[in-house]
Amino acid sequence: MAVTEISLTFGYVDEIPGTGQFLQELVTLVLTPQHAKLLALSLTEAMRLYEERFGTVSTDIQTAPPVDPAKLQEAISAAKKR
Repeated sequence: MAVTEISLTFGYVDEIPGTGQFLQELVTLVLTPQHAKLLALSLTEAMRLYEERFGTVSTDIQTAPPVDPAKLQEAISAAKKR
């Protein structure tokens, strides 16, 4: 990564029997610092509006809703087909 870019990788952790876990990358976004800041501002505003309408979203991992592995795998499979 250069000084002029910020990289965000989206993916999931997959377990291979007998080998442990590894990150399966779905997509990597490379942004300029200016675009990264604009994305951060946009996400902040989107979350402000969301919380204004639906209430505070907790960032405490202990209170996060559980992930349904079947639904997660379905979403991953759908994303790979795009």
